[in-house]
Amino acid sequence: MYVGLLVGLSMGAILKWRREARCDGFGSESLAIAERLAQSDPGNAGWQRDLSVALNKVGDVLLDQDKFENALKYYRDSLAIRKGLAKTDPSNEQWQGDLAIAYGNVCWTEAIIGQLQAALADCTESLHLQRDSADMLDSRGFTYLKLGQFGSAITDYDAALRLEPKKPESLYGRGVAKLKKGDTIY
Repeated sequence: MYVGLLVGLSMGAILKWRREARCDGFGSESLAIAERLAQSDPGNAGWQRDLSVALNKVGDVLLDQDKFENALKYYRDSLAIRKGLAKTDPSNEQWQGDLAIAYGNVCWTEAIIGQLQAALADCTESLHLQRDSADMLDSRGFTYLKLGQFGSAITDYDAALRLEPKKPESLYGRGVAKLKKGDTIY
């Protein structure tokens, strides 16, 4: 029970650490402009990407406001656009990276709201695109932790920490997973 309380109390701090991008001044008017441009020329990859970025930024703001279901909608809309762009040009590294980030945002948000099997699939898909991502390893570790698969959680947290040795959310998640698994901390 104590570990569950720690997990609940620390969720706000973890969310703050997880969100690197801020959207100061970004509003619905900017999103509407991006949507109009993308709709006016669906073949314009630049405008489609701009729309996916705008949707992602709105998702970030909603996530920071703890409006997880709404954030997930925007992240999924962004993911759909990014899938299309990546499919049209698999050699475009920017679009492949964007796609990995989109899967990661969807994964993290699904894990928060308890859609754990979907989160696990999306985290794994992100890792297929970006193997050395401490953030994605951490997100998948968090998903395994919520699934009660503590050994898998520890494995992913350890991998994240090999990439970023002082990553606070991975250090914390690994500690919780070890406690849940029954490891003794000295």
